[in-house]
Amino acid sequence: MMAAVFSMQGFGQLTGALVMLFVTLGFKKSLLTSAKYANCTGVCGLAVDKMWRTLIGKEFLHDFEMFGY
Repeated sequence: MMAAVFSMQGFGQLTGALVMLFVTLGFKKSLLTSAKYANCTGVCGLAVDKMWRTLIGKEFLHDFEMFGY
């Protein structure tokens, strides 16, 4: 069982990367309002905050799903 848990870590990393890719594509218009990272305020900063919270929320949903098993 422990081997199965550790062998699935790669799939978790892949899923997290794909989720972040699609979230970034979803917020693309908001991110393009800033030419540089240092100037990312207002709409751009709000978009980055929502993207981060979406990714972390996805991880928590997966963790709570595992408590059912």
